[in-house]
Amino acid sequence: MQEILNELIKIKGVIGAFILEKDGTIAANAGKFGTIPIKSMADEIKAFARTPVIDKNLPKWIQFSYQNMIVLILNRANVLIVTLYQPNVEVALIRLTLEVATSKLKK
Repeated sequence: MQEILNELIKIKGVIGAFILEKDGTIAANAGKFGTIPIKSMADEIKAFARTPVIDKNLPKWIQFSYQNMIVLILNRANVLIVTLYQPNVEVALIRLTLEVATSKLKK
């Protein structure tokens, strides 16, 4: 999983990324988060994902703005891959990188 994060942070404009296990634990992270509170962000994402309406129907992709950046979450069977990036980054490149990197995990 760390390899996936390392690929993501190579994309210009990606601030950082982390792997969030379903229990709310940050399994791995990469990037330059500076003052971004990733632990409290992880807690908020975990709480959001566990709301009754969403828990059983969590979409594959979730995207929202946070402060001056965009947060993109890829929902995998047992983890959430959270990517933080600047608004001017092409989200398709991030999604493609995630799809290719996670498809390798299946093999």
